[in-house]
Amino acid sequence: MITLIGPAARSEYSVYDLKYLDVEAHEDGFAVLKADGNINFYNSASELTSTISAEGVSQAKYMCSVADALVIADETSLSCLLDERWLSMDIPEGIVINGVEAFYGGVMATSENGKMLFWGSPFDKAQTLSPEVSGRFVDIDSFEDRCYAVTDRSEIVTVDLGLRTRIFDFNTCYSEYYGAIDIVSIAAGATSVCITGARNDGSPAAFISSNGNVWSERAFDYLDGGSQKYMDKKTITAAYREYDDCYVMLCEEGIIFHLPACSHCNYPIFSNSGRLTSIAFNGRSFMAVGETIY
Repeated sequence: MITLIGPAARSEYSVYDLKYLDVEAHEDGFAVLKADGNINFYNSASELTSTISAEGVSQAKYMCSVADALVIADETSLSCLLDERWLSMDIPEGIVINGVEAFYGGVMATSENGKMLFWGSPFDKAQTLSPEVSGRFVDIDSFEDRCYAVTDRSEIVTVDLGLRTRIFDFNTCYSEYYGAIDIVSIAAGATSVCITGARNDGSPAAFISSNGNVWSERAFDYLDGGSQKYMDKKTITAAYREYDDCYVMLCEEGIIFHLPACSHCNYPIFSNSGRLTSIAFNGRSFMAVGETIY
């Protein structure tokens, strides 16, 4: 999974002094989008190997890695780094982008006006999808043949390889049982999908589904020295680690919380790295970024 900082986190730019905006698995290492408009490249040992300037956008905020290409975007433009040169990508007039994600060998984007757009290559014109959502998109993610986007009104949009969309309203179906959930992120896994957010009292919430229709809650409890504890910090974004089938949450205060397939095996990492807002995995390696790099 390629986890960008979800669109929900973009408002944090003016509130938190984020030095690093996004991280993507790229080739055998990672690409990191910096707030100053540069992109750092790291090898599998997390050693800095090179830095380039983002071109073709006024202020890059979003990034995704597609095979050997890298795509960056701001609200009104996309640019693709392919074979060491930048290519401007077509955007329909009036579209305001608020998230990008690699999907099916191309790029899927969400926009402020509820449209989704797909480019099969950087040379293609965008195909526009019009899911009937009432909320604002806050995150997007994909895994192989499925792409998911979620809105601030709990609408979960599933896109298949035929670019057909299906909408599921989580709060309409589940608020009677769990209360309304303020969903902030969605992460696509190999055989499941995970949403995370906050309850009305601010406590974290996470739910996992095999098909996007029936959801099971996952608690944020864990064992520490034989004692049962509970992680009570709000989640910021979620990601999927494929090699051990684990969902990983970035939470307030730099906590990295793990929800593996075993519901009794949850565990936190207390990074002490300030606010982290994006995480990516490349095999068994990972990198998280925000105020610092972890």
